[in-house]
Amino acid sequence: MSKDEIQILKNSIGEFISINSFFSTSLNYEQARAFLYSSKDKIIDDIEQVFFEINADSRLDKLKAFSKIHSLSYFSEEEVLFMLEFIFRLESFECDNEGIWNSRMVLCFEHEHRLETLFQHMKNEFDSGETNILVFSRLLRKMILLIIYQHKRNYNLALESYENALTIWKEVFGEDHPHVAICLNNISNVYRNEKKYSKALECVEKALATFQKHFPTDHSDLISPYGSIGNIHLCLNHHNQALQYYNLSLKIYEKCHPSQHPDIAITLSNISSIYEDKNEYQQALVYLERASDIYQHLLPSTHANVIQLEQSSKRVSVELK
Repeated sequence: MSKDEIQILKNSIGEFISINSFFSTSLNYEQARAFLYSSKDKIIDDIEQVFFEINADSRLDKLKAFSKIHSLSYFSEEEVLFMLEFIFRLESFECDNEGIWNSRMVLCFEHEHRLETLFQHMKNEFDSGETNILVFSRLLRKMILLIIYQHKRNYNLALESYENALTIWKEVFGEDHPHVAICLNNISNVYRNEKKYSKALECVEKALATFQKHFPTDHSDLISPYGSIGNIHLCLNHHNQALQYYNLSLKIYEKCHPSQHPDIAITLSNISSIYEDKNEYQQALVYLERASDIYQHLLPSTHANVIQLEQSSKRVSVELK
């Protein structure tokens, strides 16, 4: 998956995902995992490896979302086929010490409380007759346009869609729910891309305040708003404020993630950039070297991130002479 897709999934833990095609899976964990290792040499820039684990209880599957197809399969891998347009809830999404992203998803059914609440809202909002899990999946597919709008820099449409989503989340969950905060954080990112930094900062600070009401100070869900606030201050050349929030996110990363996690390297690199801008080259080099150690552990020497950090280290080293 691309790094942009990785970031979207990282921001979607606890949310619903719809897959708009048939897809094959396996009951054999080791054999499924082997496909990752067989393709490790083929990884290219901006592409990461992802391993999905799905919890799907056949006893609850009245809609026949999936079927075992051992007898029909060409492969001897205990194959299971999932139907298109069913809904999954993303339970976790983390990177392991091998640099592989591990995603855990649960197949959702109509009787789940959160889906029933959303179905009722859809019925009231759109005055439609039937609202069920398949109808909702089509709505989720439309929400994929949010990703496309941002990728194509069509920020007005992206912002309009996020605002509509924000209205729904507020009506379903209330003003101070983490889902509302996630949406505000996404809106902030759109404003930042538009260089509307005051609006971006206003949205993300509201998101952070909501997160802080629900989570302890070292909770991983605080990383995203801390990083967003740091990014905005960096764009405004507020170096000290950016450094403050990057350090807050780094502290949580180092507590909640493996020491070789790629996001730690990204944060270390961001911090080094601030020190370089402040002409504090020795400090910049310290953080660059820490980031470089992580990337060299995870990535081949020809990877763009490794090369970029090497170039940055050389540039900063020259300034120290």
